[in-house]
Amino acid sequence: VWSRAGEGVELEGVVEFKSLPSGLHTVRDDLVYFVHDAEFAGVSAFVNEPCDDEDERNARMIAVGILVPLSYGRLGRSWRHAEDLKVLASKLAKNPEATDILEEYWKAHQAGAATSDDHIPSLPASPSTGRKGHSRNRSASDAVTLVAPEHKLSPFHPAWSLALLLDNFGPLIFPIYRAALLRKRILISCHAPVHQICDFVYNISVLSNIPSALLESLPDLSASHRLRPLFTVGVHDIPFLEADLAASKTADPDDESHYGWVACTTDSILAVKDTLWDMLITMPGPDSPEGAWPTVECPKGSPVRATQRDLRRFHALRDGLINLAAVAASGPGAAERPETSHSQHGQSAEATPNEAVEGIVEPPSWASLAYSGFM
Repeated sequence: VWSRAGEGVELEGVVEFKSLPSGLHTVRDDLVYFVHDAEFAGVSAFVNEPCDDEDERNARMIAVGILVPLSYGRLGRSWRHAEDLKVLASKLAKNPEATDILEEYWKAHQAGAATSDDHIPSLPASPSTGRKGHSRNRSASDAVTLVAPEHKLSPFHPAWSLALLLDNFGPLIFPIYRAALLRKRILISCHAPVHQICDFVYNISVLSNIPSALLESLPDLSASHRLRPLFTVGVHDIPFLEADLAASKTADPDDESHYGWVACTTDSILAVKDTLWDMLITMPGPDSPEGAWPTVECPKGSPVRATQRDLRRFHALRDGLINLAAVAASGPGAAERPETSHSQHGQSAEATPNEAVEGIVEPPSWASLAYSGFM
């Protein structure tokens, strides 16, 4: 409907498919991250506004998005624009003709503008204090700060969802982490909204980083030191994923562009095409029973479960985060830190009962049980 771009950047017939994944019509609002031409990161704010116009089928759906160069990090700091884009989308949903506000934003933030790089002024809007989730007494997401208070993060920075990542995957985070370290192609199949899953894609990619100090210790033919996050992909990305697979088989070992990726999709057809991915993570659907865990397959049809050692690691990690949250809550500046929402797994500050994770953790071996009983 409206677009502006720098010279040589093609938008028509491309970005609308990336910024509007399947199933968005079922939600009231969402925030979608994607990559474009391996050179740009995109973020799109979606709003589904009820209206009385019959031509609009009683709803007006608007998405306002931007592309930023991938010159810094995995998203080019595009999350700094997220809150402003949500405000713009809400205003346009009420008055679609008011595209002058888009023109003003473009002039202020286009490449080369005074505010295009580090300083991004926000439109008046209250900060987000949480996302949709299931309440519970206490969880790893109660660790309201994983960053020192002097480090100011945008309310929409994906790092805020690190504790929610643990809540949603539980001990399964460790086999997923190992697959990420091995630079597998990891696809997360989910339903709209996709904002939280896009954050998880970002976090899995960051967690899989190999420190520069260790790179010298690895064989010359080792995979890249980072896992590529593709964020939201769909049917339109199948040719790209197929080409990427073909290129990975003949790629130069020094070329990092073909070593694994992590992405999410709302198009179930991608989950069926098992040649495109190595590990499939299927998130619980809206009709799943409360407390359902994701299912992990690697390859398709081979379920992956956490080990008993993974379960012990998970308990230790979560207990450490809960202790950190208690210290942070009583420390200076606690009232100023944003809260995070709670997720559905786990019961209390104590370790999760084994029954709650029985389906996703391998049972103890007979040898282990016999040894424990003997001791």
